[in-house]
Amino acid sequence: MRLDLMTLNFYKRTPKLNKRVALIYPPHHVGRVLFSLAYLLGHLRKHNHDSEFKVIDCPTNNYDFDDLKTELLEFKPDIIGVSIPFTTMLNKGKQVMEIIRKILPNSWLVVGGSHPTLCPEDVVEYCDFVLIGDGEDKMSDIVDYFPNKKQVCDLGGIAYLYNGRMKLNPDIKENRKTKTMGSPDWDGSDIEKYFPPFIFGNKEKCYETFTSKGCPFSCTFCSNGTISDRKVVYRELKDVVNEIIWAKEKYNINNFAIRDEVFCVKTKVINFCNMLKEKGLNINWYFQTRVEFVKDKEMLRVMRDAGAKVVNIGIESGSEDVLKRNKGIKREDVEKAVKLLRSAGFLVYAGFIIGFPEDTIDTVWETIKFPDELDLHSPGFQLMVPFPKTQVRYLAEKEGGILTNDYEKYCTYNVVYIPPGLQGYDLLAIRKFAYQYFHTRTEERLSKWIDRFKDNEDYHLIKETYTSLYDKKDSLNKEYLKKLRMPDNGLSKENMKRLPY
Repeated sequence: MRLDLMTLNFYKRTPKLNKRVALIYPPHHVGRVLFSLAYLLGHLRKHNHDSEFKVIDCPTNNYDFDDLKTELLEFKPDIIGVSIPFTTMLNKGKQVMEIIRKILPNSWLVVGGSHPTLCPEDVVEYCDFVLIGDGEDKMSDIVDYFPNKKQVCDLGGIAYLYNGRMKLNPDIKENRKTKTMGSPDWDGSDIEKYFPPFIFGNKEKCYETFTSKGCPFSCTFCSNGTISDRKVVYRELKDVVNEIIWAKEKYNINNFAIRDEVFCVKTKVINFCNMLKEKGLNINWYFQTRVEFVKDKEMLRVMRDAGAKVVNIGIESGSEDVLKRNKGIKREDVEKAVKLLRSAGFLVYAGFIIGFPEDTIDTVWETIKFPDELDLHSPGFQLMVPFPKTQVRYLAEKEGGILTNDYEKYCTYNVVYIPPGLQGYDLLAIRKFAYQYFHTRTEERLSKWIDRFKDNEDYHLIKETYTSLYDKKDSLNKEYLKKLRMPDNGLSKENMKRLPY
């Protein structure tokens, strides 16, 4: 058969796919969309044209270890990347790597994510290479260099075992090829079933996206600033808008959540809103911010006109001292920001933490009262978790109070740490009380809160409980809070589980 010139040129341009790369999230009950592999896949497909990629997203596909084995043995990858985005996934990640070593001993095994970045010593013995920090360029280089391990060992920002000890190469940031954040490639991930509600208790779902990554702040309880080296990398806004158009058409969805750590940079926000209008995108969207970024009335007006409806702020505490030590902000800053957001017409949600190292029952009472004083639309109360390599962790290790180092329990609804000033108190009961206090202050709040649970199997119990609490709401006070002590038998197994509100 004779090939024409166009066909010959096509074959010259099309590289041979001679490397196979599998990217894995370990089996885990995450209950939410994970993002890192989608952005990594988008980057690798853009830069590594001679390779074939397969994402094995165990959580969204509900895969167990046997399902994962089947997928790997069928694909037979040369390189396998395991992502551990959360500390709670560490143990499952180790199990995955042990399985891979047994069934595919000749494949390169690479691990990355938030926990390996912070604690490479926890995983280095299970794999060939650990990626420190942003892994997109490094993983791309590893795919390029396969099968030459010596070249990989010279890369900056990786760790590996050398003569039985961990060698950690410092990251060479000036050599980074990636100056902007790329776009996600969701091939291999069935994400639709994990779309969160746009507003808690609402059946309408939303698609989550990012316009940037990284965080310039250094909150004591968070490691994001450490992981990103306190740098922010932005996406091209046209790519974000194109992703919104794609998601709107593919999933027939009209609600979106901007998940950036830092979103409200005025010039970027104004440009983003203008692009939404130019494209005729009549969407509803949600964004996260810090109180320091809420100062400009005109910016907020433009955002509302472009479809922004809900804002979530990490306030964390109602105590002036706790805020200063852990967030570097003042109560006055919070009050001004919330007032401005409410006057601009936003629904204001906010997150609070119970159990800072400095917390006492008095500061916790200030935190519980603060959402009511601010007249928020909805607060979220979480328990402090002393995650590795955070300032809270260092202080907790020094002063005591860490109850377990079983990272699978490191969720913000488990009691894994009790600060010195709250020893003897039942933190789960206090967390439940915080919701009860806020949602029984007014009849309107009570009604909205109960309505959120209409589809919950415990709806009638919740309705009865909160209606009863509303009738005696004046008794939900500081004196009541002080009585929420642990029983004499201490922290039971039942108390380590998530309890209904």
